[in-house]
Amino acid sequence: MTETQVVEYDVTDKAIGALSAEYMPLVINDLSDKKQLEAVHEARLDVKKVRVAVENKRKELKSEALAWGKKVDGEANRIKGLLEPIESHLQAEENKVAEEEARIKAVEDAKFKATIDDRIAKLQAVNHPSISFQEAAGLEECDFDDKLFHATENWEEAKRVREEQEEQREAETARLAKQKEDQDRREKLHQDLDDQRDWFDENIVDESNTVEELEKFLLVLTSKLDGLGTKDAAMLTLLGNQFKQAPGIIALRKEAAKVETDRKAIEDEKARIAKEATDKQAAEDARIKADSDAKEEAERKAREEADAEASRKRQGALEPDRDKIQAYIGSVREAVTLVDMPVIEDKAALLVITAIKALFDDFSTSAYEMLDEL
Repeated sequence: MTETQVVEYDVTDKAIGALSAEYMPLVINDLSDKKQLEAVHEARLDVKKVRVAVENKRKELKSEALAWGKKVDGEANRIKGLLEPIESHLQAEENKVAEEEARIKAVEDAKFKATIDDRIAKLQAVNHPSISFQEAAGLEECDFDDKLFHATENWEEAKRVREEQEEQREAETARLAKQKEDQDRREKLHQDLDDQRDWFDENIVDESNTVEELEKFLLVLTSKLDGLGTKDAAMLTLLGNQFKQAPGIIALRKEAAKVETDRKAIEDEKARIAKEATDKQAAEDARIKADSDAKEEAERKAREEADAEASRKRQGALEPDRDKIQAYIGSVREAVTLVDMPVIEDKAALLVITAIKALFDDFSTSAYEMLDEL
């Protein structure tokens, strides 16, 4: 089979053109028109018949080509299978050289990168302005050494200046710290003096403290005075003056405490006598009230018993009359129930007679309730 073979089918372009000219004008204008539908249907079947014939011819012609293609592919695959081991062996031998060259190049590249990284690190160590890898790699050895020398020299000079400035800052800081320490010491001394004055006023001068508390505070004052050094002259003077004042204050406080104790003893005795009199009067008042309450309770019970007896006697005396009234109510009720209600035509009169009947109905209930209350 060659490429010069001509593919021929039973239908020609001219025949297809004739089908197109004949059938393409066919349209269905009325969906209910069966003649139009039948014409279109027959035309479609005619075209389908031609198409199916072309497809069958295509399969017939192509079957030979497919068989030939499979045969060509099979032979080519067999030949390539024989050649592949030879080519793979030769490629592996070539790769040995390429891999070794790549390894040597990688080692040289790593060594070169390490050299350039070391250059950059040395420059950065002396605070040299940032330098790129490409720029560092482009420097000759002598140029790099010269750049590193000058950068190191500048860095050492800057370091010396920084150290001098740091020493000056530290000295100034120490001076200010000493100045603040002296100021704080003076302020603390003033505060301590004020605190000591307040302490003396609160613990020695304050009249609310007892003599025992004053004597304890005097011991504290003595301890403070003994613990001071000669350099605390101001505090020493203050404590000395307070120590001189304290015994006189304590003596006056003791005298005042004795007077207060005597006064309180007299007041307590007066209070005790008054309480005894009050308690005695309260006990007498309670006894009188208890006797009065008991008498009133006895009189109340006697009255209740007398009222109950009188009520029993009255109810016994009323019993015959109650029976008579009850019989009368029964007779009236029975007489009313024996009388038939008249037939009334007038609506107003009907309302009246109805109300009268209701009165008679309520009569017995009200009468019995009145009897119960008797």
